[in-house]
Amino acid sequence: MNTNTKIISGIISFIALLILFFWLNNNFRYDKYIANIKQSSNDIIYDTIYKYEQPKTIEIQQAKPKIKYIRDTIIITKPFIAQIDTIVKKDTIQIFYTYPENLLSMKINQTTDSTMIIKQINYREKERNWWETPALIISGILVGYIITK
Repeated sequence: MNTNTKIISGIISFIALLILFFWLNNNFRYDKYIANIKQSSNDIIYDTIYKYEQPKTIEIQQAKPKIKYIRDTIIITKPFIAQIDTIVKKDTIQIFYTYPENLLSMKINQTTDSTMIIKQINYREKERNWWETPALIISGILVGYIITK
């Protein structure tokens, strides 16, 4: 016999033994005979999604408020601008009043609103066939053998 035929027959017999081993291992596994060890592989996965929405800005520019006179006499004062710029519960509020033009401006910026959405997904893991693992091992051995030649 030639040395090449001995090597090839050795490789073929090794592959046949591997296939036989994996087939026997798959068919006579211990956990198959124990009842209800592994429940069905249906798992429930929860996915949480946060949706952010920017609310619209509320703005009033130069509105003319009504003046209510309490006295008969008018007191003349210097022109001024009254301003309030504050934050209330994470909302920014700006109010401006100009005198003697008697103009009122207001601007309200609200914070970003977030909504939490929880999705429930039924996840089922696909079981592999018994021959996939030995096929991967054998193909890896063959590719390694071809690369070394």
